[in-house]
Amino acid sequence: MHQGAVNTYERLSQRQLNTFRGSFGLLLVAEAMIFVTVFSTRFVFAGRGVPAGFDPTLGVIVTGLFLVSLWPAWRAVRAIASGRQAAMTRWLAVTWWLGLAAFGLVVADWATLSVPATERFGGAYLLATIYHALHIVAGLVALLALWTSGRRERFSRDNYWAVEAGALLWTFVAASYLALVLVFNVL
Repeated sequence: MHQGAVNTYERLSQRQLNTFRGSFGLLLVAEAMIFVTVFSTRFVFAGRGVPAGFDPTLGVIVTGLFLVSLWPAWRAVRAIASGRQAAMTRWLAVTWWLGLAAFGLVVADWATLSVPATERFGGAYLLATIYHALHIVAGLVALLALWTSGRRERFSRDNYWAVEAGALLWTFVAASYLALVLVFNVL
């Protein structure tokens, strides 16, 4: 820890930062491969096309929420990179609330699903959205942990890797939901 700042995390060397970034990148690639496998079940079990009556409206709204939530997530990174701790926590809170709203709409989508889960398309859709929901929850927990650490002034312009990783994770959550909507509504 810094001698003058008891609560902040230690400054990372460039080598440590590169190692963390590379390792986290590999984790995201591995997760993407799992998503590709889950998405492929849609084509293996349900074929191409969308069943009559399947309404993509909530999925499109959720995608919009995720895409909008990326802006405050990366504003949080920029804020802490310039030493603005309070701004970082505000942007993380905005991201968290948008993510929570998106999660609520995903649950509403399950409740109003017009294709039975017992049909191949419905089962594949539920598998993919439930797997993605686990990632939403992980992202929300990470954002909440970052917000809490930010309120305790644990980050500084010298070490904000965890905030950057949180924004990367949230970007992955948004991108994978966009892919989910494309796989189940367009392809």
